[in-house]
Amino acid sequence: MVVQMRLFLSLLFAVFALSTLVPASVQAQSVADSDYWKRTAVRQDTVYRFVYSQSPQSIPSSYDPVREAEGILQRQQRMLPRSNPEAPTVWRQVRTLTVKSALSTAPRALGTIGLAAGTLELGWKIGTGIHTKFVRIGLPDPPALKTSPAQGTLQFREAGYTSAFNTAPLPDDGWLLHWWYGSSQWNSVNLSHGWGHACAYLTGPPPNFRILRGFATVGWCEPPPVPVESYWLDENALEAAGPIEDYTGQAYTKSASAPVPPPQATVEQSIDTELEKPANALLRQWLNYVLGSPGEEDPLRIGERNPDIEFPGFVEHWTDHGEEFTPAYDDPTEYWRDAADIVERGEISDPDILKCVRPSDGAQLYWDSVKRAIVIVKDGKIVTFFKPSGPPPADFDYWYAECSN
Repeated sequence: MVVQMRLFLSLLFAVFALSTLVPASVQAQSVADSDYWKRTAVRQDTVYRFVYSQSPQSIPSSYDPVREAEGILQRQQRMLPRSNPEAPTVWRQVRTLTVKSALSTAPRALGTIGLAAGTLELGWKIGTGIHTKFVRIGLPDPPALKTSPAQGTLQFREAGYTSAFNTAPLPDDGWLLHWWYGSSQWNSVNLSHGWGHACAYLTGPPPNFRILRGFATVGWCEPPPVPVESYWLDENALEAAGPIEDYTGQAYTKSASAPVPPPQATVEQSIDTELEKPANALLRQWLNYVLGSPGEEDPLRIGERNPDIEFPGFVEHWTDHGEEFTPAYDDPTEYWRDAADIVERGEISDPDILKCVRPSDGAQLYWDSVKRAIVIVKDGKIVTFFKPSGPPPADFDYWYAECSN
């Protein structure tokens, strides 16, 4: 008799709850926030810790509270498929961010890089000890020569560099292409008679290289000055062939020591400055997406668009409640998506979702009768998503009691 009365009261309250719904305070966000990553100290610290973790430096203990959230960024970066055309750009921008913040060694430390047909990348070991990192550097194709096998080098030169082969100064720090032709090494090509002429030793400009036009003070095919072209890449333009890894004994081509890091506050300011730059727009959007910016699109077009309903602590609550569900949530983003789905279905009066306003604080409580779980929304944001303890109907009774207090 007691059980029957409880079920009757539960059904009665459910009907009452459905008849007294109030509009949700959840606001859809039509435009994603490009600065979402820095709107709170927690998200900022998560990004700062992520950059430290990608460098051969120890991570400041002040970032310990965001360890789990930062671990999500690391995992998501490692999972990016190499086949995705945008993934190498994310990896390269992360690598450059560690350099610009002075936590890692600049690519110029590589010195001279050999190019040979079939060699797609080189391994670079940076640092010593437990924080040593392994960086995969993607190599461009070697120059295509007319009369000898493809071979060449990239030599780092500082901005303003000139030579007798090309008197035009290099506009920025970068990698100047050199190649062997016969017994001589060249870094420019005479194009005064066009690519088909014997003076043009290459078959065409190398793909994706920048072009530097000038004159040579040494003559070939005609007296100097000779109009020439040289080919080069910005210092940080070398592709990333994979995400930065912890060094665990991988074979490496080059090695370098870790720099002495600047003060933590200086590092943070550098990260702020770099992520503001248009050159890092893809990385900034990716960080915002993984951190949970409402309505943000995945810039790599792999995952679904983020829900419009913000769940500020979804990583922490996934850690606390993800395993309560069957099956357990292995991914915090899916945990957030399901919480948002329950709220959205509640707003369109899905019969599987009940909603009430908690009298004590005005929070909205959504009950999913299929998952037998509760989502709490307050001030337009998801507060938590969990399964009350106890077998049915104790879990429903918990929601009933909260709605009554």
